[in-house]
Amino acid sequence: MPAWVYGIDSSYDELTLSEAQTLKAAGVQVFAQALWTGIEQPGPRVISLRNAQEAGLVTIGYISVSNNGYDGTWHVDQGRSGVPDDMWAKLVKVPVDVELANLSFDNHVVAALDRVVSLGKPRDVYTSYHAWVDLLGNPVRPAGTGLWNAIWDTNPDFDFPSLRYGGWQDNEVWGEQWSG
Repeated sequence: MPAWVYGIDSSYDELTLSEAQTLKAAGVQVFAQALWTGIEQPGPRVISLRNAQEAGLVTIGYISVSNNGYDGTWHVDQGRSGVPDDMWAKLVKVPVDVELANLSFDNHVVAALDRVVSLGKPRDVYTSYHAWVDLLGNPVRPAGTGLWNAIWDTNPDFDFPSLRYGGWQDNEVWGEQWSG
């Protein structure tokens, strides 16, 4: 198991350069920003990413898919739209956020993953046991898909081995979201 690093996740909160520098000095190494919520682009997404990158944080942008009449490709295109090319190039990952009800595995999830790959990013998913198993029906993840596991407990530990899903193996889990 590789060593874990601390990161923070943001959606609508604007990250200032001063805040980014303070986080970096405190040991935070990764900043994740919502690029698309399934219905809209968070207003501060570009400025927050710019400030995180300026402070030397590794950046991730995630894109939610929803069942709003459009497929996963459309959702990814909404997340990519308006992100400057230099900023997009610095995003190390752009996981597809799978948390909402009534998604189609093929039409929403697989289509979004394929589009992210076509835009030059690795195939990754952000989801939880509940969303993947109870809402999506526990499909086997496409081969080569990494996992950012949302567990939302209060412990910065690796919980995935105790609650496996989707066919992911421990070495395919590159992040675990927790609240703390």
